[in-house]
Amino acid sequence: MSDWLHNLPVIWMALVVFGATYMTAGLTYAAVNALAVGERARAFKAISSGILSPMGIVFGLYLAFTAAQVSGDIDRANAAEPAR
Repeated sequence: MSDWLHNLPVIWMALVVFGATYMTAGLTYAAVNALAVGERARAFKAISSGILSPMGIVFGLYLAFTAAQVSGDIDRANAAEPAR
């Protein structure tokens, strides 16, 4: 199913992935703004923007540890690969 994405050059693959992420964020923003009326608007405004920095740090650490795990798995797979 995703063969077309995996066969793209890296630049195009990055553009597709970042574009999809941008579109998802935009749709989420639009949905939240559409739903934030009346009492719900006050609830959304009660969430401090100061929480975004710690959330970003946690997300960054998650990505870093995941990338380290993937790198280790690739190294082990390459070491186990029979010589050609």
